[in-house]
Amino acid sequence: MKSKFNFYSQTIDVLFKDNDLYKVPKFQRDYSWEKEQVDEFILDLIISQEKYEQKKDLTNYYFGSIFLITDDEDPSIYKIIDGQQRLTTGLVFYVVLRDYFIDKDNDLVELLEEYIYRKDPFGPSIELNRNNNDYFKNSILKKINIDKKIIDIEKEKSTSKNRELKNCYLNIAKIILNKYDTKNVVFSKIPVDHSDKTKMLKKLSNYFSMRFELLVYSFTKITQAYRLFESINHKGLPLAQNDLVKNYLLEKIDETGDEHDKDLVWADNTWSNITNSLTERKIKEDSFLKWHLLSTGEKEIANDDIYDVIVEKIRDKKNSMDFLSKLKEDYDYVERIYEPTSINWCNDYRTMLNLKWYNTLSDGGLIPILLAARVTFSTKEMSSLYELVTKFHFRVKTICKVSYTSILELVIQIVGGINDKQKPITTTDEIRQKMLEWSGYPNDNQFKANLENLTLKISNHAKYALIMIEYANGPGLEKASKLIRDDIQLEHIMPKSLSEDWKKEINKWKPGITDIDSFHRENLHKIGNLTLLSPSSNNTMKNSLFSKKKNGDGGYGGYLHDDNIITKEIKDDKWTDVEIAKRQKQFEEKALEIWKI
Repeated sequence: MKSKFNFYSQTIDVLFKDNDLYKVPKFQRDYSWEKEQVDEFILDLIISQEKYEQKKDLTNYYFGSIFLITDDEDPSIYKIIDGQQRLTTGLVFYVVLRDYFIDKDNDLVELLEEYIYRKDPFGPSIELNRNNNDYFKNSILKKINIDKKIIDIEKEKSTSKNRELKNCYLNIAKIILNKYDTKNVVFSKIPVDHSDKTKMLKKLSNYFSMRFELLVYSFTKITQAYRLFESINHKGLPLAQNDLVKNYLLEKIDETGDEHDKDLVWADNTWSNITNSLTERKIKEDSFLKWHLLSTGEKEIANDDIYDVIVEKIRDKKNSMDFLSKLKEDYDYVERIYEPTSINWCNDYRTMLNLKWYNTLSDGGLIPILLAARVTFSTKEMSSLYELVTKFHFRVKTICKVSYTSILELVIQIVGGINDKQKPITTTDEIRQKMLEWSGYPNDNQFKANLENLTLKISNHAKYALIMIEYANGPGLEKASKLIRDDIQLEHIMPKSLSEDWKKEINKWKPGITDIDSFHRENLHKIGNLTLLSPSSNNTMKNSLFSKKKNGDGGYGGYLHDDNIITKEIKDDKWTDVEIAKRQKQFEEKALEIWKI
C-alpha cells in the first residue's frame, strides 16, 4: 500500500491468507484479554453464526477495527498499533480448532494452518511482543492433540506476563470440549456428541473466517494512526502517547537485540517504575511527559504531539538514555511534591503544608515551573516558590476561573526565563513580578467580585481557604506557635440536611419565606456558611440547631468556646443569608491580603 493512509473492510479469511505478517511492536503492552472478553468473543461467534444460519441476520459481523503501520522495506509486514488483542484471540481460536481436529480431519487441519502460518517465509501469521512471543510459538502454537495440550499447558510454569495468553487457549479449549465452569446456555449449544460437535465447529470456523469483518486502518506514520485513533470509538485498551514514546525509546536503546542487555533492562525497569508509580498516584502518564517537556523549554504541546516532539529530540541510544535519566530525576521530584512528608522534606513544615494544599487545589498545571526552578533555585527560594504557586493557583484558577490554556502561556514564559542562558530568573520575586505583569492576572477588584458570592463545593478547597483565614487571624503561618491539626474538618453552619426544626427556625427568622429548599441550596456552600471544627466536635454537632452549635451541647462547648478563632467569632443570634453575607464580606477583606501575590 503506497498511500499514506488507507482504510477498508476485510474478512478474517483474507487478512490471514494474504501471506502477510502482523507484528506487535517488541515493547508494546502484553496480550491482556481476560476470561470475560474471551468468553464474549466465543458467545458473539456462536450467536451470530446461529442467526446467519437461520437467515435472521445475513450481514457480516463487525469484529472491530485494527490500526496497522506499513513496513518501509517489506510491504507484507505490518506493525499492529491497535487490535492485537482481537487478532491474537482469533488466531488462538484457529489453533484450538486445529488441535481438536488432529487425527480427526487432516484436510481441515491443513486449512486452519493456512490461517495460523504464512507460507513465504514460513512462520506464524502473528508475531507478539518480546514478553509473549516465545511462549506463543513454543506453547500455544505447539501442534499436539487438544486433550494432551490442555494437560501440558496447565502443568507448565509460565510468567505472569503470559498468564492471559495461557488462559485464552484454555478457556476456548474447555468451551469446545464442554468443560467450562459456567451455566451459560449459549455455550451449551456446543454438542457433546463428536459427530454433531464436528459439524458445529466447522460451521463456526467457516463463519469466523468468511463473515467476521474488520475495519482496517493502514498508515505509513505512527502519529497518523494515533490522531485518528483518538477520535474513534473502539474496544480494548487505549492507544496513548506514552505507549508510543516507550516503544520508540526502547527500540533506540535495543541495539544488540539481547533482551538481557543491561542498558535495555535498566531503561525498561526505569520506565515501568515511573509509569507504575504515576498510576498509583492517579497522575496521567501523558500529563507527566508534558510537564517534563514544558520544563525543558518546549512551547505549548498538544496531547497528540508529545510523541512527535520526543522523536524530534531523540535520535539515538545516547539521547534515549539521557532522556530517561532526566525523566527519572523529574519523577523522583514530582513524587516528593505529591508526598509532602517530613522524611521527604526534612521537617520543613511550611513547604509540606504548601505542597499539601497545592495538591489539593491543582491538577499539576504549574509543576513545569517547579521542575525548571528546582535545578537552579536555592532551597530557601524553592520554599517561597511553593507558597507562591499555591496562592496563585487559588486566586487565579480556583476563585477567578481563569482557563488553564491562558495560564499555560504564563507558565511557558516563566520557564523560558528560568532556562534563559544569558539572564536567567533565579528568585521567586522575579517569578512573582512575571505573574503580576501577566495580562490574565485578576486584579483586586476582579478577585473581590468573585469572592462576593463564592461557593466552594469541593470540601478540600473550602478547608484550605478557611485554614489560611484562620492562620491570618493569628500571627500568620510563619509565626504560628501551633499548627492547625491535620484532621480538622469542614463544618456547614447551616447543615447539609435541614431538619424540620431547622426549617421552623428559618421560618421564624425570615417570615414569609416561600421556598426554604432553594434558600438552602443557594447558601449552603457559600464560604460565609463554612467553618472549622475538630472531628469530635463536628460529630457531636452534626445537624444540631444553630443555638446549640453556638452555645454548646452534648459535651461540646459551642462555637463561642472553640479553639479556632474563625469559629469562635460566630456570635450571631440567628443564621440566615444576611449573617452569611456579612461573614462572607469579612472574609473578602482578609482574602485580599492573604492571597496577595
